[in-house]
Amino acid sequence: MSEVKQAEEFADVLHEKLKFPSQWALWEHYDTSDYQKSMRKVAWFDDVISFSESWQNLPHQDVKNFFYNEESKQLNVHQIDGEEKRINGFSLFEYNIQPEWEDPVNEQGGEWKFDFKAPIAVVQKLWEKLVFQTVTGEFAEVDKLCGVRLLDKSANGKESFFRIEIWTKLASEQEAEGQLIRKYLDEVFIDGILKKCENPLVSLHSTKFVNHKP
Repeated sequence: MSEVKQAEEFADVLHEKLKFPSQWALWEHYDTSDYQKSMRKVAWFDDVISFSESWQNLPHQDVKNFFYNEESKQLNVHQIDGEEKRINGFSLFEYNIQPEWEDPVNEQGGEWKFDFKAPIAVVQKLWEKLVFQTVTGEFAEVDKLCGVRLLDKSANGKESFFRIEIWTKLASEQEAEGQLIRKYLDEVFIDGILKKCENPLVSLHSTKFVNHKP
């Protein structure tokens, strides 16, 4: 996977109806101790056309290309800048917000974390739902979102473990918008996908809200 070299520009929108409510960027995260080299932006989009072009051409649309899956039973590694690295997460964040706690917007907010175990096909459904609902603005209280993350927490002896993180501009889950987001997450992702799966591998392990403020 080569580094994105082109200038980060947004093309003129052909029609206002094609424009997304916000501009978004897709990031990949690496399993490395070097924090400065732990993530990289791979795409950015602000309308249906730029998103479709990116989504159709990037391997990140299919989590099986990177994450552990129960069929291969392997932790995948890739050549990144001449080094073998494991890509263990994707982030979809507002374009001007970095997917890290130190970002000025993120440090004033918080996040929901959902740890779960699932086969890769279920993870794929969750990833597609996260992405499509976010960029189109269908996600509840989307203007309060900083971004969403999907992480592969699998390891030897702990296979098929994953985490969804919803980073918000809210410092408390008790705020009215926060309660609406949590209700949406329960209905759409937990009840709507995870709990509907008739697969013994699927299980929800923990859910919690973390305040980013020191």
